[in-house]
Amino acid sequence: MHCFFISDKKCFHTFTIQTISMMKQLYRFYISTKTGSCLKLQKIILSIFLAALMFPDGLFAQTASDSTDTRVMIEYRPRAEFKSGYKTPHTTDDKIAYTMSHRADLTFRHRREKAEVYFTFRNADIWGDNNNRMPELFEAWAEYSFAKYFTIRAGRQRLMLDNERLIGQKNWTQEGISHDVIQLFIKMKKFESSLISGFNQRTSSLSGTSYPWQDVFNYKQIHILNFQIPISEQFTFSSLNIAESFELPCGREVFRYTNGGRLTFSKKLLTTTVNAYYQHGRNPSDIAVNAWYANPEIGFKAFSLLNIRGGAEIFSGSPDGISDLGKSFSTLYGNGHKFNGHMDYFTSFPAHHKGFGLINPYLMLNVKIKNNLTLGCDFHTFHAMHPPKYLQTTQSKYLGFENDLTLTKKLNSFSDLLVGIAYALPTQSFLNMKGKPAGKDLQYFTYMMLTVKPSIFAQKR
Repeated sequence: MHCFFISDKKCFHTFTIQTISMMKQLYRFYISTKTGSCLKLQKIILSIFLAALMFPDGLFAQTASDSTDTRVMIEYRPRAEFKSGYKTPHTTDDKIAYTMSHRADLTFRHRREKAEVYFTFRNADIWGDNNNRMPELFEAWAEYSFAKYFTIRAGRQRLMLDNERLIGQKNWTQEGISHDVIQLFIKMKKFESSLISGFNQRTSSLSGTSYPWQDVFNYKQIHILNFQIPISEQFTFSSLNIAESFELPCGREVFRYTNGGRLTFSKKLLTTTVNAYYQHGRNPSDIAVNAWYANPEIGFKAFSLLNIRGGAEIFSGSPDGISDLGKSFSTLYGNGHKFNGHMDYFTSFPAHHKGFGLINPYLMLNVKIKNNLTLGCDFHTFHAMHPPKYLQTTQSKYLGFENDLTLTKKLNSFSDLLVGIAYALPTQSFLNMKGKPAGKDLQYFTYMMLTVKPSIFAQKR
């Protein structure tokens, strides 16, 4: 039996009067909005906010022993970009590009005892775009904790595994990425694991399933095993194992597998880690895969003011380049922006290094200037694993240098400002690889991004 508990009749009367008054005001605004593309967005926001107002202090039908946590959160993230060589090198004939874009999120979360529901509506758009793209259902999942160590979550959700190199939310892009999967969490004192499984198709069919790669450019099935085990006080081992399937035009499915993990050593201010993966099976082009990736890194923290990280990312490739894609490692569905430089020259593998492989030594500095002000400075050099070829001529392995500067200012408890400047000094070998042999010697990219994430409603009981 579920019931509504309010012990004080006077409080109940006051709450009722306030709620009715607020509902009337919202309703007047609700019906007075102009028709057009913004009407649906306004009604979505108002409907969820109205529902939150109607359910404080236990109005979500609950028992006396239940505890609840209900929140409505918004995020608005506008970004201005000034591009002269971002993603692809500019020549003297190319003009500087200016872009204004935004992300607008509305999130509703309700948790009671062992269960939780979570919804996020997201609109990502370019300022001035007249297509009037409406908010999409970016996340929608339900979660339930059972037994002592197990939790299951089903629905559309972000996946952020390990350092997000292979499976991440792609937070730099305004659109982001989410997956329709079922996830089982196992969390014990010395063991954490998640089992993830997803299956996609275009329509509900009564005979067979259809999800051809050439039409959707997405996996048909995905299955992931991720776990972490502390070996000792200093050593931790984690492993990420991924299986994907792709449907060929003939209807046959092929599977690609990625297996590997990370070994981390931490002692006081020093952290060293080695991350390595092997890829095999068949890719969406039905080519046999035999590729690998390695990432050794060492980090040092000095006086809580300076963090230093240095290492290298190494991607396998082939002397034949893109003609033998089976030897080129794919970073799957992971983040790219924060790993190989903010110019985003190397975010899609193997396309961006033309199948010749990539070696990226880097040094990253993070300085805490004040409690609310942080400076980041990253250095990258890029090298092809095998000498690239251009017009049948062998090119230099050295591709260029990049430096990224970022300044993060925390404005208050729910907002911050990020300013970034990145520049690259490409070699002729790199310009030829990108199909811009007449590219300029200096390429740069600057941006300014404001992130505001307030909680507009929070209720705990």
